[in-house]
Amino acid sequence: MPGDVASLEGVIARASQGVSTRRLAAWLDASPDLRTRRTVEHLADASIRIARTDLAQAARLAQAAAATARLLDDPHARGRGARAMGHVAALRGESAAALESYTEAIAAFALAGSPLEDAITRSGALQTLIYLARYEQALDWAARARATFAAAGDALRLARLDSNVGNVLHRQDRFAEALDHYTRALATFRATGGDHDAAIALRNIAVCQITLQQFDAAYATYQEARGWCEAHGLTRLLAEVDYNIAYLHYMRGEYATAIDLYARARGLASAQADPYHAALCDLDESELYLEINLVPEGAAMAARAARQFDALHMQYEASKARTTLALAAGHRGRLAEALGLFDEARACFVAEANAIWPAQIDLFKAALLEHGTPAEARALCLSARRQFATTPLTARTASCDVLLARLPLRADDTAAAAAAIGRALEVLPAVESPALAQRVHVVLGQVRERQGDASGALDAYREAHRAIEGLRRHLDHDELKVAFLEDKRVVFESLVALTAAQPGPLDVRAIFTLVEQAKSRALAEQMALLGAAASVSDGATGPAADVRAAAADLHAVSRQLRDESGQDRPEQHRLLALRARARELRARVSWLSAALETSDGSAALEGTIALDRLQASLAEDTTLLEYHEVRGVLHALVIDRASTRLVPLGTVGDLRRRMRLLRFQLGNAAVRSAQGWPATSPPSPALRDHLAWFHARLLAPLHASLARASRLVIVPHDVLHALPFHALGQDGQALIDTHVVSYAPSASVYVHAGASRARGDARAVVLGVPDALAPAIGREAQALAALLPDVQMAMGADATRAFLETHAPGARYVHVATHGRFRQDNPLFSSIRLADGDLRVLDLAALSLSADLVSLSGCGTGLSVTVGGDELLGLTRALLSAGARAVLVSLWDVHDDTAASMMVEVFRRMVAGEGAAEALRAAMLAARPQAPDPFYWAPFVLLGHPAAGRSAHRASTPISNAGRHPLQ
Repeated sequence: MPGDVASLEGVIARASQGVSTRRLAAWLDASPDLRTRRTVEHLADASIRIARTDLAQAARLAQAAAATARLLDDPHARGRGARAMGHVAALRGESAAALESYTEAIAAFALAGSPLEDAITRSGALQTLIYLARYEQALDWAARARATFAAAGDALRLARLDSNVGNVLHRQDRFAEALDHYTRALATFRATGGDHDAAIALRNIAVCQITLQQFDAAYATYQEARGWCEAHGLTRLLAEVDYNIAYLHYMRGEYATAIDLYARARGLASAQADPYHAALCDLDESELYLEINLVPEGAAMAARAARQFDALHMQYEASKARTTLALAAGHRGRLAEALGLFDEARACFVAEANAIWPAQIDLFKAALLEHGTPAEARALCLSARRQFATTPLTARTASCDVLLARLPLRADDTAAAAAAIGRALEVLPAVESPALAQRVHVVLGQVRERQGDASGALDAYREAHRAIEGLRRHLDHDELKVAFLEDKRVVFESLVALTAAQPGPLDVRAIFTLVEQAKSRALAEQMALLGAAASVSDGATGPAADVRAAAADLHAVSRQLRDESGQDRPEQHRLLALRARARELRARVSWLSAALETSDGSAALEGTIALDRLQASLAEDTTLLEYHEVRGVLHALVIDRASTRLVPLGTVGDLRRRMRLLRFQLGNAAVRSAQGWPATSPPSPALRDHLAWFHARLLAPLHASLARASRLVIVPHDVLHALPFHALGQDGQALIDTHVVSYAPSASVYVHAGASRARGDARAVVLGVPDALAPAIGREAQALAALLPDVQMAMGADATRAFLETHAPGARYVHVATHGRFRQDNPLFSSIRLADGDLRVLDLAALSLSADLVSLSGCGTGLSVTVGGDELLGLTRALLSAGARAVLVSLWDVHDDTAASMMVEVFRRMVAGEGAAEALRAAMLAARPQAPDPFYWAPFVLLGHPAAGRSAHRASTPISNAGRHPLQ
């Protein structure tokens, strides 16, 4: 026998590396003094010691213990070996296999007459019985073990049993009883120095404290548990603690921190071969994504969690995952699918004798049925509330009351609604849930409006607004900010409506701020940061320089983070490090800029700008029209340097239907063009009718204001982002005849895009990717290359991603002539085609641009969808976010030859000194006589804050109508 296994320590060392039963038997034959129960016990004990830090090594030791026991005629040894195998299987999440091993161990100890070992096994098996939903059996085994430990006077094992029984009670939602057991156990563990046991007890106490809404106490307990794990090298347990800390941040609305901690905990769990806690991270994160309206992502994560829990035979957790899948189906309008999943999950919880989750599912179903079958919804909600009222789950009871207030509001029973929301409001201070606070105050505002208490309603909506802002501050990912506002528009609309209805002069500043806070806000914040970062080299000193330098660092890290996130297989550890650095820099920027304010009193890096700042940025001849919806009525804010008006434009009504018909007619024009109809053909009567209808609804009521301006900046709303306002008109006239027109996603974006920053040099970059469908792209690119100064051009196979990424930064003009692809289902995957593949939205956003103008002359490059907070998602957003001052894109598939000619005309005029907006207007007017259908001359829109040219028109009166072109 080799010398290194001639001792017990040698056997353990070699067994930890893996050994066959045959080799082990040979070793023991060579050293008969090791062929004993003592060897089995030492191998089993070594397995338990290492299990929380190296499960693979623990498994090898347990296998060696069991194999050695089988070589002995000793039932006690067989029991120890089987129990070790049970512990390893339990830690692997293999609950059925673990129970089989534990049962084998109990039988062996009974044969050996070892009641203490029997009790130790039963106590250790309780968690496995929990996972298998055998709660009565678990409590029976616990009672048997307690009698044995008490008779033996074994305080430490009684404490471990208390901890395990606490787990059973917690699983049954008996939280107060569970907390008592954990606290009693912890006192003993601290007295006896049980490092691992104390860490588990601390973690479990914190879990109960969260459930009982004792959040501050839970956070302190978790931090103590985490420090304990780090100090004692409990790596596997550290993953569990991180998972629970992530859940606490999620509960408190600190979403971005929670997402990062879930990622860290998931990585630790995977590294330790712990599929259970990895799946728990997926489960909780799926619920988080649903809460911030990232429904597809939440559904995918819940489905992954359900599959993993099914594989682990853990029906309780699998049912929770199916509940989340049901919620996702409900979000998507799949009522039958959602109800089926709810019923499946509820049946499982009932079978487990769980009293809380069936009630929770009843509440979920009630919310889903609120609009269709309110009577059934009310019955379900009342049933759920009765159950929650018997527990310390105050937040869930309050959630029931919110729904019980909404339901009678629909039936005009204001008194019942007031009583229900009053109950929720009463307990709100003890709950510490910003998300719940927002929902409570929204309904409170609605109730007070019904009661005729406008002032009280306004106060309630302001409280809801504060809760939204508090939650939103914890979202440091752009896509999270965008999604979060998806279902919050009612708050902003209610605030605008009630502010406008207040007695006395109209508070246009407050209304403007509210409208802007609900419109392309995430993009505005990104651009504010970009502007501050780009100003670092301006020579500022003191606090301003500190803010700008920190902003520059934050902008650089944000770009790294976005670039890493866009990879097919991002490095998780790098993502976590970048996010942590971004949070650190964001905190520094906030701290430095707290005392540094702009002249108008707004925070230096605030995304939403103040009305005074907007007005100061407007030229004398410029008016900004900002459209927005308030409770089904479309309004326009009409803003120039000296005044602001709020103009109601009537109900939204037919807008969406008319937009579909208008797009259909433009599509018909494209079909006629493809069939060989001449471009000189007039527009169809139907198209003229739609353009006149929109003009009458959106522009005619503003005639007096429009007559005083020669330039318009239009901020559309919702589907109107796809409307060619410049083509609207009647009686043979279009808006472009009388005004220079540009667009912006929001007024704040307009200001940030035009803010002073380091612009590009005189270089121009031109890329062209022609093909059989668009041969004019080649001619267009060649013509532009001949016009523009200091041009760098790539055509065909040379027009690659690397060329664009290398040459676009620093250029003043960037022109890309290629096909665009808009993804309605997933706008972030919209793209432009280059020679070596598609360049997606995320890729474009990662460019570092300082261009006065980026133009995309392909088909549909300006198409976007609007999501939460009227936020645009598409190629335009990406380019503005990347630093472009203005973006020239198309609203529909362009006519190849006409588009090429217009692009050449635009740049010819810009090189001659005209501004981009003036040049685009002139190109449109030049194209109309030969191609009077707007399909040909009106596809392009200019977004952002286009720079004025040397010959920009600055008259205070409208541009002459002379030579206008008919629409007939």
